[in-house]
Amino acid sequence: MSPAKVLRVPHAGGALGRESFRASASPPSGQVGVTGGRAADRRASGNTSTKVSKQRQDSQGHSITVFRGSPPTNAYAWSPFVTKLEARLRLDGLRYTLGGGSPPSAPKGKIAYVEIHHGDSKEILGDTALIIRALISNGDLRDVNATLAPVQWAHDLAVRSMMEDRVYFYGVREKMLLVGWLARRRVTVGLHGPGAGRLTGEEVLTFQEEAWEAVNALLSKARQSVGGDGLFWILGGSEPTEVDATMYGFIVGALVCDAAPVTADIVKAYPTVIQYAERIHERYFPDYQRW
Repeated sequence: MSPAKVLRVPHAGGALGRESFRASASPPSGQVGVTGGRAADRRASGNTSTKVSKQRQDSQGHSITVFRGSPPTNAYAWSPFVTKLEARLRLDGLRYTLGGGSPPSAPKGKIAYVEIHHGDSKEILGDTALIIRALISNGDLRDVNATLAPVQWAHDLAVRSMMEDRVYFYGVREKMLLVGWLARRRVTVGLHGPGAGRLTGEEVLTFQEEAWEAVNALLSKARQSVGGDGLFWILGGSEPTEVDATMYGFIVGALVCDAAPVTADIVKAYPTVIQYAERIHERYFPDYQRW
């Protein structure tokens, strides 16, 4: 395993929640660190504190390591889910350490995953959505969606689902086509399941363009709510919500991944989308190399 890298996370007001593709993977079942009941009930009666428990994250022996599947550096990972998780932590000012790791070592066989130390105890969690839920439940992160109205919450969830359950697989398809036939054969079954493997190249391109056009429309509207060089967020509010961490991960993933030039060209065609990412990068990732 590569040596860990400790990150000094810039803290600012505001905060923000399917990982590396695995051909035989099925959607994660169960929940980690979340009590039973409907999502709306959890938002209403769960952890709705507007402050992160600094006592937990600063206490002796409490630490979080994010494993990204590659040696720890100040360069963004190709995986949108790694950047999503890092963004979620940084938007809340939560300190963490980077580790290398690998899918075989991950609890769900995919990147990203985390190792959380509480004194002498250790917990390893996989799937970024479940990791974020667990950290909220533990008081390490704020539940930034807790105060959203039901329609806003549904909007946030719908955009996250569009990116994680559709756009992600379109990107995987493009990467595998460039990597080569042997790699493609290993993921054919997995891509066939969510539908991306059943589509022609033109059909995938059409769906990709539609998705990013929708993202641009949302961000263009949100951009109108701020002046100058201020940060703006997808739902148009004064602070980020869960969808912003996801969106930042996918935008950055598209810009830094050399194996997906078509996706990169689509994203670069939208100045507002790039501006959204640049402002988050400058505020929360100043120690990272820009794309």
